[in-house]
Order: sequence, then C-alpha cells, then structure tokens
Amino acid sequence: MRTVAFCPDRLRALAAGRHFGLAAFDLDGTLLDTHHRLTPATVRAVRRVEASGVRVLLATARTVGAIRPYLELLATPGLVVAHNGALVCDTATGAIPFRCAVDRQVALAAVQTALAGGLAVHFNGDERVYAFAPHPLSRSYGQELGITLDYPEAGCAPPEDPVSVLVIGEFAPLDALRTQLACAFAERFAAVLAPWKERIWRLQLRAPATSKGAAVFAVARTLGIIPTEVLAFGDNLNDSELIAGCGLGIAMGNAVLELQELADFVTLDNAREGVARALEVLFPKH
Repeated sequence: MRTVAFCPDRLRALAAGRHFGLAAFDLDGTLLDTHHRLTPATVRAVRRVEASGVRVLLATARTVGAIRPYLELLATPGLVVAHNGALVCDTATGAIPFRCAVDRQVALAAVQTALAGGLAVHFNGDERVYAFAPHPLSRSYGQELGITLDYPEAGCAPPEDPVSVLVIGEFAPLDALRTQLACAFAERFAAVLAPWKERIWRLQLRAPATSKGAAVFAVARTLGIIPTEVLAFGDNLNDSELIAGCGLGIAMGNAVLELQELADFVTLDNAREGVARALEVLFPKH
C-alpha cells in the first residue's frame, strides 16, 4: 500500500460542475474500518449525502444478510447490490429486481475440486452462506462478516441455487481452479480473484456478465440516473468496472494498486476514514 497525500483542492476541482444522482459504496475495506465497523464520522457523512438528495447504494460482495446491520446504522432506503452484482435487492420491501444464479454444473464442479484440494468453499444464497466442510478460513470469514454459516447434511445440496460460489485459499490453487473451470465451462461463468488478507485470496464465481459496475449502472438507469452522475468508492479488483465507468471514481488509500490507477482520485485509507474525508469535501456542511 502506497502512502496517499490527501488533496481536498484537487478533489473539489474534479467534482466542480458535476451533478451526482447516486453514490455507490463498497463495504469491506471502504466504508468499514479495519475492524469492520462504521465509524460515527462515516455514518454522518453518508447521511449527509442522502440528505442532499443523492441516492445512496451499497455495492458489495456480501450476501444480503451480511449487509443488513449496516443499512440500519446508515438509515438508507435499503436498495443494495450484493454478491458483486449478481443480486439486487430492496431490503425494505423484500423485492428482488435482479437475481442471476451460478450455473449449477459450474458450482458443483467448483465445490468438488475445491474440497479435494483442501480449500474453503461456500455456496452463497440470497441471505445465507452454506459451507460444505468445516475449515479455519470459513470460520474466519463468518466471524469477519458477523454471520453464521450453514452446513448442509453430507450428500445433500443446499436448498437454493447459489447466487455466487466463494472459494478461499492461497493464490496458486485458486488461480489453477479458475483456469480449470474456464477450460471446462468456457463462458458459462464470471470470476473475480482478489486478495483478502496476508497470503489468502478469494475466488468468487458468478453468472456471466455480472459485476458490481453493471448492477450499479442498471439500478441507476431505473432511477433516471446516467453513469456520469454516479459517484463511487471502492478498494479491490471487484470494484474495477464501477470505478472506471462512473462519473467520479474514488479509490481508497488501502486499495490495490490496479484500482488506484483506474480511479479519478485516491482518498485516505479506511483506517483513517477515507470515505468520510472525501465526502466532507464533496458534500460540505452548511
């Protein structure tokens, strides 16, 4: 992670003359601090965005169930992009305007190969996460998100088709799994391989042509908002399409270098409330 010099004047210049109709925020590594908490300053800043008439949208790799506690703190209307864009849900009404499950053959092949390789693997439903075998990385994942994993009985499939499949482990076996699945199933899935912590990476499999960016811009269109009127914050490779395609894309100071290079602006890291600091410039108190 490189050192970031926060420059409010440059951010003001980038935003000058722009109209924002929607602000999209990633959660982990972005809105949340290093302890996966929303700080009071971040809550106040996001609420000020909403009060200004800009629609707030959370866009994350998490399941809907793992997003809900933060919606309550932010007091947003409840529309979310989950599973890296494979699911859009209105948590206030329960409506799901978009859901695209992973091809079941792809999902089962990924699970079989991952288990044989000693990797942690999950079927992610709309709200619930199903793990196929106990694994230290699965426990760590559940603790980080504050969720309880479900374990189907041996030989039984989860009761719902997965919106995404998550495999956790070191980079090399995950990259090999991605390559193996691509050879077997060609264009029947989309994948994002992104760092998690230390030497551990996460491989998420989704339906083809799904991404955070595609889902956020689709939601924006339903609200009469064009991509250039979208403000977005992110920190990882799964935010790339969103940050590159929006009107003003802001990467966190803790973001991967590839995303920082795509972004229009780099704010402070999430340990120093980088989202709040940027929003204080873009939406000042009056």
